[in-house]
Amino acid sequence: MFTSIRSVSLFGLLSLAIILPFLCAINAHEDPAEAESRRLRAQSSNWVHSQPVSSTQIHSPPEVSIDDYRSEYPFRLQKWPEPKIRQKLQTYPTQAQRLVDDLQYFGTADWNPTDNLKTHLKTFDAAITRLTLGPFHPKTVEQQPPSVREMHYDVLGQFTSWLNTHRSDLDSLEGTDEARKRVGRYERALRAADIARALPYIE
Repeated sequence: MFTSIRSVSLFGLLSLAIILPFLCAINAHEDPAEAESRRLRAQSSNWVHSQPVSSTQIHSPPEVSIDDYRSEYPFRLQKWPEPKIRQKLQTYPTQAQRLVDDLQYFGTADWNPTDNLKTHLKTFDAAITRLTLGPFHPKTVEQQPPSVREMHYDVLGQFTSWLNTHRSDLDSLEGTDEARKRVGRYERALRAADIARALPYIE
């Protein structure tokens, strides 16, 4: 029995020794074109997986145009086809910022009791209207420096936030319908200011 097992083992080893050179020879004579093709595919796969994903591939900012700005512009362009004043600002006017800063104290001990809220709001309206019909008109907005546009967006954002926070006070002061119109008008102006930040700067 042991002799039989040894014979089978020896036969298997002998067969492997005979077949192995043929297998190696077949592999050695693989089609060069196929080998090169396989190498290039592997190389290409490694390159793709090794490349870092850029931020623009992850978050591609939406492109905007002056037409987008026009669609959110808070004044009727049929009435105001041209800017009231063609002006390129170097710095943002301090009046609008100061007025919105003062409003942050409304309802606190730091609010000036002699300051009339209705007058304060009208003064702010006038300041923003001048800017919107002048430097921030669709025909002049792209000439405003990016820093000025950012400031305009910040001021409108602060004011719109204040309006929503003090909506009940606004309803009591102006009436529900007028307060609703005011909030809607400034929310639209804020959307336009946001678009303005992404528009190209034309010097």
